Amino acid sequence: MSEVSVRFAVRDPTKTKRAATWKCWASTGRGKDDVYLACRELGGTIKASMHESGRWHVAFASDFFADSVDDGRPDRFLQKWPRPAENGDGLIVAYRVITG
Repeated sequence: MSEVSVRFAVRDPTKTKRAATWKCWASTGRGKDDVYLACRELGGTIKASMHESGRWHVAFASDFFADSVDDGRPDRFLQKWPRPAENGDGLIVAYRVITG
């Protein structure tokens, strides 16, 4: 399956601190407009999924959850929410990366 992606890092305005690197991607050729976001340093263990259906969530990767998470949680999802409304410019703030 092919994809389009962008990798980026987050740093403070003084350029003295830098957080992890990230990858944002979408699969192509599937007929859906789903977008994914993951912190590369976490090695694919957790990702945010913003599905065209409006079901958005942050979750453990299925295989990582099955093999490594044993904390009694009922499923792999850390947080679920519906797609936010568009702002005045027709854009949706999908995710914010905040570093300190």
